[in-house]
Amino acid sequence: MTNRVRPRHVRHRKYERLRHSTYFLRWLNAEADRTGTTPDDIFQQLLDGKTFEMIEAEPTVAPPANVDPPSISGTPTVGETLTCDPGTWDGYPAPDFTYQWKRDGTEIDGATSDTYTLVAEDAAAMISCSVTGTNDAGSETVDSDEVGPVAAA
Repeated sequence: MTNRVRPRHVRHRKYERLRHSTYFLRWLNAEADRTGTTPDDIFQQLLDGKTFEMIEAEPTVAPPANVDPPSISGTPTVGETLTCDPGTWDGYPAPDFTYQWKRDGTEIDGATSDTYTLVAEDAAAMISCSVTGTNDAGSETVDSDEVGPVAAA
């Protein structure tokens, strides 16, 4: 996508406000690198009336980073189903998620869905889920808080 950065874009906004715009700063730095000048020189050229072509670049690839941890919803009682919400994640491309449920901190064999139905063996235990976010740039694993102890049915 191609846009134009015109002097009116600069004149109608205060520099203090623009300099906090990640998108504008990214463009300003890229344009300075491309032309072999400084970002301040490019900004001054805009103030002086020069128009620049602006080509949107693909976002930079970044590994997953958890912002808000996973959480568990549901009633911790044998026979009930718990759901693991992956939480909020940054990273580009957006991460894919895998899940692992744990009983008293130990992985439960085969419990790798975002839901888990509590069984008799879970009675009196604390349950948590681990979420792994994975993309082309890497992966990160984060644990939820534990829920429980699980009540018998």
